[in-house]
Amino acid sequence: MKPKSLLHRKVQLAFGTAILALLVVGAVSYRGIIVSNESDLWVRHTHEVLETLKDMVLATESVKASAGGFVLTGKDYYLQAYHASRATAEQDRTTLGNLTVDNPGQQRRIPELGRLAAQQ
Repeated sequence: MKPKSLLHRKVQLAFGTAILALLVVGAVSYRGIIVSNESDLWVRHTHEVLETLKDMVLATESVKASAGGFVLTGKDYYLQAYHASRATAEQDRTTLGNLTVDNPGQQRRIPELGRLAAQQ
């Protein structure tokens, strides 16, 4: 009767070890998924900031082009486009400020960005 009991204990130990290994692998995998999701959120945030910055640059270029068109032709169409582009550029600068609220270094650069855009 003792050999069967020893075999029974070895089988239980093997199953217990296998279950423990599965739990450890599951916990490590879960942690990896959580870290990956957090990383993905930061990547998306960075892309959003870069896209908004690109939009602001385009709006600033449009401001310059519209101002030049108005100076050359005197047509009101260019003046309307100028005002619309300035409003878009200002809105993009505000959006950048909101997107970078968690980054003090970037927050310090936002006023400088506005000053440079105004110079253009």
